[in-house]
Amino acid sequence: MSVSIDLTGKSAIVTGGGDGIGRETARTLAQAGANVMIADLNADAAEQAAEELSREYGVKSWFIKCDVACAQDVQKLTQTAVREMDGSTFSITSRGSPGKSIFWRWMKTFST
Repeated sequence: MSVSIDLTGKSAIVTGGGDGIGRETARTLAQAGANVMIADLNADAAEQAAEELSREYGVKSWFIKCDVACAQDVQKLTQTAVREMDGSTFSITSRGSPGKSIFWRWMKTFST
């Protein structure tokens, strides 16, 4: 897949980024130059994905174990993102059901 958008200097949070669609989304963002924080319940998969993105695309990448249905985990994710990420930040939610995910409700609050 060819990416034609430049996200250099931007940062993204991808929940569910350890595998599947989330991991491929994180890969596409990194390919476009974005720094990526991968949040996933599976810390091993998230760590592997983050290391792969840094190695293959030369971007900054982080991982954090996070259950998007847990308010404490989402708060930790938010604090880590604010502390670690520079530049514009956006999020891609690849896990969690609308209405059930604390992260989804948090994002909805900020988008209104």
